[in-house]
Amino acid sequence: MLFDNLKLTHPSFHIVSAPRSGNHLVRTIFEAYSHRPTEGCLGIKSDPPIHSRKLNLEKKLITISDTRPIAFKAHRVREVFLREKNWDEASGLIFVLRDPVSAISSQLVRSGMMNNNPLKNMTRKRRLFLQDAVENYISLINLYKLWKENNKILVRFEDLISVEKQDSQIDLLLDFAGLDRRAIQSPIEELFSLGQESQLDKLKDRPRKQSKAKEQVSSIITYADVEKLLLGHM
Repeated sequence: MLFDNLKLTHPSFHIVSAPRSGNHLVRTIFEAYSHRPTEGCLGIKSDPPIHSRKLNLEKKLITISDTRPIAFKAHRVREVFLREKNWDEASGLIFVLRDPVSAISSQLVRSGMMNNNPLKNMTRKRRLFLQDAVENYISLINLYKLWKENNKILVRFEDLISVEKQDSQIDLLLDFAGLDRRAIQSPIEELFSLGQESQLDKLKDRPRKQSKAKEQVSSIITYADVEKLLLGHM
């Protein structure tokens, strides 16, 4: 097991990702298989553990037997550093990677940045928002690259939701955390319905705005750029 040599009874993990990249889904997997809660972004009260949310309270797919958090969500590098500063024990890092065009365009649409409002100078605000989102995305890649080699894994969101690849991705996560695949009986499809709750949007004109947002993001960063960054070629 990963943490045996560190003599940790209750290891903790950072689940790091850009917004709209599957962090919620990975938290769901961790809570379900460990029976321990996860915590949302630092200081965000509106981001509670998955098991305490309405959908799970209705379906009762996740049960908690140990209230000590197993993992902590982070969308910013500073969140990881602030938590590390106050922890005595070593922590693992799970980096959830999603195509930046999909992830950042989804952020743009959901934040309202794709709305046209001449009174609010949305073009300038959108440009600044996009710049920050891309810089943040790259900073998370650099965090992953700098993290201790045997204490990190990279999980791709696209593989996690793929019928053909999701089993291997779940096994990767559980092996890394030392969790038992037999710990739950719920069908994985039901469990994933909890995890993908945050990906749902009710915007009527979302497809049109999403397409326009993707054009803007892809002119700055693409998945091919990300692969080069991971390999250190940029």
